[in-house]
Amino acid sequence: MSIIPRKFLMIAIAVVVVSTLAVATIVGLQVRFGRDDVHRPHLAVFASGENHQIGPIQYCDPDGIRETVSEFSDMPMDSIEQQTAFNDALAEVCDEPQMPTIIEAAQGDTVQISLPKEMTRNSLRVQALYEPADSEDAFLDTTYGPGDRHSLSIPVNDEEGRVLGGIQLDMPTVFVDNTGAEQLGTFATWIMFVDIAQEPASS
Repeated sequence: MSIIPRKFLMIAIAVVVVSTLAVATIVGLQVRFGRDDVHRPHLAVFASGENHQIGPIQYCDPDGIRETVSEFSDMPMDSIEQQTAFNDALAEVCDEPQMPTIIEAAQGDTVQISLPKEMTRNSLRVQALYEPADSEDAFLDTTYGPGDRHSLSIPVNDEEGRVLGGIQLDMPTVFVDNTGAEQLGTFATWIMFVDIAQEPASS
């Protein structure tokens, strides 16, 4: 799931996409997962003098997903009924999607993100969108390996003077489909939109 301009907000929060069993499966429309024993990591975000604790807009239990994939791995996904059964099983291990957080930041500021241990131990995909999104370099997309980063610093203005519109973090995971091929999916996503304050950040 890629970050998109705010006018497409309802699309951005609708789904977590898990590509597995050689089927692009969309999880999140009828989710029922809500187990209290599963910890959902929160980001510590600091911008323009304000601290924010930001949880995922959607979180799927990775162990539950692997168990579900294993259970269905020998079943062909060649009918609507089989695909529906698989989707329903995956929905049992995913939270209901939440609205992204909106943070305020000033021109010239930096959004600082501290990552909890659960995220530093995993691979992490970081995306940032600068506005106006008038060229490819307005969209940054970087993936870090386990242990590579414990924090992130994302400038509000890029080198071209564009302003930060949004940040998305994804925790990817790999599944093995029923052909034996590896498929990449996302089991947790954080999105924050950035409102730009009128006054520049104080030094």
